[in-house]
Formats: sequence, C-alpha cells, structure tokens
Amino acid sequence: MEWRTVAALTLSVALMTPACRQDLSLDEATETLVGPDGGVAYSADGRVTLSVPAGALSELTRVTVEPLATKPQGAVSRLYRFGPDGLGFAVPVTLRLRLEPGANRVPAASRLFALASVVGDAPVLLADGAYDAATGEAEAGLLHFSVYGVFDFGCDAAPGGCLEICPAAVPLAASDTPCLCEGAVAGAASIVGPEAVGCSCRAGVGVECPAQCTPGVDGDALCAGSVGDGYVCWEGQCLAVPDAQVQIQLTWDDATNDQDLHLVAIDHDPALCTVTWDCYWRNRTPEWYAAAAAEVGPNPHMDIDDTNGLGPENINIDAMGVDRYRIFVHYYQGFSGAAPTRNTVKVYVDGALVLDASRTLTDGHVWAVATISRAAGASPSIEEYPSDAADQVGAVATMAKCDTPFVFP
Repeated sequence: MEWRTVAALTLSVALMTPACRQDLSLDEATETLVGPDGGVAYSADGRVTLSVPAGALSELTRVTVEPLATKPQGAVSRLYRFGPDGLGFAVPVTLRLRLEPGANRVPAASRLFALASVVGDAPVLLADGAYDAATGEAEAGLLHFSVYGVFDFGCDAAPGGCLEICPAAVPLAASDTPCLCEGAVAGAASIVGPEAVGCSCRAGVGVECPAQCTPGVDGDALCAGSVGDGYVCWEGQCLAVPDAQVQIQLTWDDATNDQDLHLVAIDHDPALCTVTWDCYWRNRTPEWYAAAAAEVGPNPHMDIDDTNGLGPENINIDAMGVDRYRIFVHYYQGFSGAAPTRNTVKVYVDGALVLDASRTLTDGHVWAVATISRAAGASPSIEEYPSDAADQVGAVATMAKCDTPFVFP
C-alpha cells in the first residue's frame, strides 16, 4: 500500500489513507501535513504515533516518519528518523513507540527500556520518558526531531537509577497525601500521580531520592524514603532545601548542549561575561563586598558549571546586600548540539519559591529572566524582566559565545 496524504488546509491537519492494501510496504516513509492546530502522524508499520499539540508549529509542515534498517547495539526496537531533520517545537510533542511482535518486553533486573535519541551510533536517554512493560510501549516528550528508538539501558543511565515496578493502582484513603506506589520487582521506575484520592502508576524512567527526602511534596514526586529534613521532592527531582537567603537554580531538558546561568550586578556594570560583576561559570565566586570573604554573606557563589547534563546549576547568596541583580540564561553557541532547549529558572528567597519560569532557547540565545533586589531593612524581592512575547517570561536576544562583555539590548 502507498500512504497518500489528504490535506484539509483549513484545519492544517492531514489524514493518511491506504491507496491499495496489496502494495503495502511497512518500510516506507510516511508524510503527514501538520500545522498550527496540531495533528497526529504515524509510521507505516503502525508502531509509531507522534501527537503534535496546537501551538507546537507556527506553519503548515510536512512531517515524515521513516523506519531505518540499521539497529545499533542496545536497541530493542527499530529506529525511526523524523523530518524535517532538526525541526523544533514551541511546546513538547509526544512520541509513542511500540516494540515489534515477539520482542522481549520486560527488561532484565537492574536494566530499563527507554526512548532515546541517536547521536551518531550512541543513544542519548530522554530523561522524561516512560515505558510500559505490559504493552511494550515507550513514550517521551520531544522538542525537536532526530532519530529515535527504544534502548536497553543500565540503571546508572537514569538520573537516579531504577525504582521498583509498581502495580496499576493503589487505593488511598481520602485523607492520605500523594504516595509512591510500592512494588516488588526491581528494574524499572515507577511514576506516581499527584491525586490524593488515588495513585496511578506506570513503568518509566525516574529519579530516586535520598532516604531523607519527603515524598509527596509539590505533587509530581518520584521519591521513596522516610520523612526527614534537608530535601524536598519537586517535579520529579530531589532538591536540597535552600539554606541560603537567595538561591537561583537553572535546569534544562537536553544534555547535548550547554546552558549557563548568569547573575549580573547591573547597577555596577550591566554587561554579561565580565570577570568582575557577573557571577557565572568563569567567575563563580566573585567578591562584590570587600568586607566579606568570597562565598560568605552578601557575596554570591555558584556551585558547578554543568556542561554535559541537565543541571541544576545554582547561584546562592547567604545574606543579600542592598543591591539589584539581574538573572540571565545563556545557550552557549557551538558547544555541541544546537537543538531547541527548554530552560527552567527557580528562585527561592528564605526557602520559599518566588519564581518558577521556563522558556525554550535556541543556539546563541540569551534570556533576561528577572531582577532580584533588596532595599534596606527589607527582604529580597523578585520582578520578572519585561516580556517580549505573549505568555513568555522575560526577553531573548542573541549572544553567540561569552568571550567579550555583552550588554543585553
């Protein structure tokens, strides 16, 4: 059968219909027109479903799904190339891929099956993915096109290893807080829903928190362990409760490129990438207040420069001075990959979350996020940078690298 695209241009969505069943080739590429209103694309063998939500694309686009003949080591499914190659999305699209009939659907102990992009011959784990051993279906959100498949990973590939497989549902009393589902089989992660009236579980990739983590804090918790001090569960990650007066945290969703956090003392020098008034990877412990030692009191300090992970990068101020600082995020141009990447900045003041902002950046972008300031006798306060686009926090400009000082326009 040949796949034929029938476009309803007013809807910006295409339907694929079989032309003649006897000519069917499960190895051919399919084409589907998808536009700003969203749509769904399938592979010819029916094992791939790509769901594109409204707003992900700005114009009508011919989406292709091509099965590949190659199957690198560690792959437990065939690979599929999605086109146009490198196409980026304003919001995540959902990829679902089912294993072939007869394929082993259950990972071995201390192993997990997960969707991955393929860079060269090496799989790169999609950290927000999930896998259902009962159906043999893997799922993950994508922000750009590449080659994808399901791979067999060791538990050390996941950010916190493997969690236990949990049952399909665990009833809770109405008074119970969100739970982590309990199970007996090691080798895959369990994901728990945030509803207090029930616990929805499925296999997937998760993050295992330390024992002192408090499960159920802020909803999307994947954390096992008893109640304790020092950690909270936040959006599937286990984070240390900030003990500094101000903590600025950056995370992102693609480990193939480099995202950098900057804190600029704009009333002293508004430029990024200076070694005096910008706290960033090249100047992690500036001494802005001569009366205090580096990393002490009002002097900011950055923990790490993460160039091959998903963060977090943190800048902490133990006791903020009377001053005004601007938070920037820079997508360092040409470091490695150039895929659109979702950055998230969280700001805590005295342990309370006062800002949670996300924005998708592309290679060379610099994002002005917010300004944090403190007046005499007052606590630090946060103000979002003026927006340059609807429903977006802050503004974006282009700064290729960080070799010379750059003043945000």
